[in-house]
Amino acid sequence: MGSVGRAQSEPLIRSISNAGTYAARDGRGSRDTPFADALAALPSGQFGESPRGGVGLTTVARASVSRVSTAVPGPFRTCIGCRERAAKSELLRVTAGSDADGRPAVVPDPEATRPGRGAHLHPTSVCYDLAVRRRAFGRALRVTPPGTGLDSAPVAAYLASLDSTKTAAQTAAQTDRPTRNWSSSS
Repeated sequence: MGSVGRAQSEPLIRSISNAGTYAARDGRGSRDTPFADALAALPSGQFGESPRGGVGLTTVARASVSRVSTAVPGPFRTCIGCRERAAKSELLRVTAGSDADGRPAVVPDPEATRPGRGAHLHPTSVCYDLAVRRRAFGRALRVTPPGTGLDSAPVAAYLASLDSTKTAAQTAAQTDRPTRNWSSSS
């Protein structure tokens, strides 16, 4: 039969592997197939014996086909600060609005009920700083013209209030814990 090029061998490879699979199902084995001589003409190393006795691609064992997910179920969004995907429930939604003086500003929307286009951000100062440095608020909220800067002070104030409530809750939790004296062996 001679040498078979890769482009020419693709249809032949499919027919040979299918014939070998069907022959294995029939119990005839790979040697009885009409494609045995065509198989010999192919370059070595592309085919091997399948565990069922038929001709096919060599078997690749995988440790796990399906991933067991421990993540929070629900929709995922991308943080505009760090660009990591996270569950929507873990992120703070922000929208374009106006501040107390009527100037355009980025407004936090923790309930995610405000109308209009929103963007999502991890409720940390690190992601907020990254978003400000990258000018991601205007781009994500598609505010026109792009040169106009949105005031992000309301989001900063909201994140600061979250941080102060977290630290207050942590100190309250630490003072509520009973102190134990582990030095005595009673």
